[in-house]
Amino acid sequence: YNLLGGQCWSNYLIDQLGKQDEVKLTKGGHFKEGVMWSPNSDKMLYTTDEQALYLLDVDRKDSKLIAKNEHREIATYYWAPDGKWFAYDFARRNRNRDIYIYDVEKNESHQITYDYGDDYEPTFTPDGKYLLLITERMGGLPVLARISLLPEKEEPFVFEDDEETGVEEDEDTEEKGEAENNDNDENEKGRKEKGKQKGKKEKVEVKIDFKNMEDRLRRVPKTGGRGLHNVQATDDYYYYMITGRTMLFFRTYDLYAFNVEKLKSEKIISNILTYGISADRKKLAYYDGKNFAIIKTGKKVSSKSSSSSSDDNSGGKLSIDRQTSMRLDRQAEWNQIFNEGWRVVKYHFYDPNLHGVDWDEVKVYYESLLPYVRTRDELNILMTEMVGELNASHQGVSGGDIGVKMERAPVAYPGAKLVRDEKTGYPRFVKIYKGSKVHIRYRAPLDADYVEIKEGDYLLAIDGHRLEPGENFYRYFLNKTHNKVTLSTNDKPDVKGAKETSFKPISFDRTLIYKDWVDGNTEYVDEKSDKKIGYMHLQNMQSSGWTEFEEKFEKYRYKDAIIIDVRYNGGGNIDERIIDYLERRPYQVTRNRNESAIERPDEGFYGEVVVMINEYSFSDAEVFPSAVKERGLGTLIGTPTLGYVIAVRSHHLIDGGTIRQTFQGIWEIDSGKMLESRGVEPDILVESTPEMEMAGRDVQLERAVEFLKEKIAKKPRKYDYDTEIDER
Repeated sequence: YNLLGGQCWSNYLIDQLGKQDEVKLTKGGHFKEGVMWSPNSDKMLYTTDEQALYLLDVDRKDSKLIAKNEHREIATYYWAPDGKWFAYDFARRNRNRDIYIYDVEKNESHQITYDYGDDYEPTFTPDGKYLLLITERMGGLPVLARISLLPEKEEPFVFEDDEETGVEEDEDTEEKGEAENNDNDENEKGRKEKGKQKGKKEKVEVKIDFKNMEDRLRRVPKTGGRGLHNVQATDDYYYYMITGRTMLFFRTYDLYAFNVEKLKSEKIISNILTYGISADRKKLAYYDGKNFAIIKTGKKVSSKSSSSSSDDNSGGKLSIDRQTSMRLDRQAEWNQIFNEGWRVVKYHFYDPNLHGVDWDEVKVYYESLLPYVRTRDELNILMTEMVGELNASHQGVSGGDIGVKMERAPVAYPGAKLVRDEKTGYPRFVKIYKGSKVHIRYRAPLDADYVEIKEGDYLLAIDGHRLEPGENFYRYFLNKTHNKVTLSTNDKPDVKGAKETSFKPISFDRTLIYKDWVDGNTEYVDEKSDKKIGYMHLQNMQSSGWTEFEEKFEKYRYKDAIIIDVRYNGGGNIDERIIDYLERRPYQVTRNRNESAIERPDEGFYGEVVVMINEYSFSDAEVFPSAVKERGLGTLIGTPTLGYVIAVRSHHLIDGGTIRQTFQGIWEIDSGKMLESRGVEPDILVESTPEMEMAGRDVQLERAVEFLKEKIAKKPRKYDYDTEIDER
């Protein structure tokens, strides 16, 4: 484990029962992580914050620098089964990684792959004959590949020709898989007799011929996919994970196993976060975000068995909360969290000078307040105040073992804006939000032909509860998100003649309010520009923002101008893709007979561009307009952004909490200035005052439309091209 001693970050060794004194293995300095023991437990590999890989001799307590990379961290490495070799990745300036193998006895590194694509996650097979790795050299899609450590004696991965055997092949079933995994339980006696011999495996000795080794790299058939990672191997299977479904706020992965004998890849488990294989390669443990489970390697988990518990832990989930308990010294744990968080900033902050802040002095001050912390929330507040001393964006501490959480009652929403009528005291439907029949995200319960509720109607009763004038009617929407709700409405404040409407409500209406705002902006731009200008708003710079851009770009690319609105945008990482589209310039035109001419490339925009920004454009929503200005691709209109642009990732703490790790700054090339804390200045400054917003006016959008109308009036976009054909 790692421990802070004084101001030094060191590795220590202690027995699992804690009966012996701890042994210090490394000297202090630098943030050490990613410890990987050798198969013989006499050595270990670890990396540091300086993007270096070290080899530690446990007995001699001596660390040796193996490699240090200035281009990218050394993220993946793996021991050979005999402990005499290990493989690791090493990046070049193009950030693509090559694979190296290190000879522990001779202290030599051998380069295995050479810059044809990104190669990473080297993994030795248990038999010591092959090296597995992930490569993106085959069309950019990550696939699983294998290199024979010695020259091949026969062609690998040969599929036998299909032959008519007269025997019908059984379908793969869970029962069949169980029988295979148990090696035919009916022959239990014979299996036990061979048990001792079987248990004595021959000692693996890894031999490697490095000559032309990359020429032996072959793709493992029928493997690959988006987000391929976490490759592990047993004697009979190669396991790997690929991107699965997104569940609520986190992404899940599907676990696959490639059967070495059958040359067949099969999904083993769906929608998990991670997995691991035991040292003897017989058991596999996985975690789905809520539960842990253990199964036998080679076994496929059905949806039924993955959700059921099992006392013998051979399948299903483990009841860890029921089977384990611990005595926790919260003050000691909070001290550890505080110190680790402080070290994360010290060794991972993008500026080694820490913005000129004396970080040691900061620690002394805030550490003096630790004895007064009484809850985990207070610790988060204290640490957030501490990292705030850096005066940097994207900082913060959150989560952790908060303790008892208050249950919240979900509120149902009808998908309408209700305002209390001053005269009668009853709520009225001021606006019924329009939804989408295609996108479930924009489901609007009242936006249907068969719903008789109209704008201006009074809401008089909810599920039979007649409302009193001035009453808080939302309390009758509590805990109603999963059932139908019945509303009594009328065009006058009288229950006589009221109509009843039943519908399934939505759990929140923010998306409908947002859609209403975007639709209103789009209608305004269409009306004022005679549909010559296209309008799009990117809510974020993530996958949904990219989808929105692609859809609207396709729709608007033949208009005279477009407005890309990134106000109220929290950021992400799609600026490069959008800039790629905007930078395209036509170099040819194509024309079919009897059709209009099309510029080439046809997926480009060749009119005027305005990007709208304000003080709520954050992170990548600042990087993008900065690039537009830097490359001269359009005009920025709005107010200056705040300069929240340091790239960030999360560092997980011992109790499940996180501290944000700001690791990468961004500078403009032409000016040489940093975006952080400076932000982006608009070309045309337009401030939206509260008075204008209260009046329902978007003066920034008004100015954008006015500006573009003037531009296209002076220089209309060219659509017609002369396409003369010489007579032959």
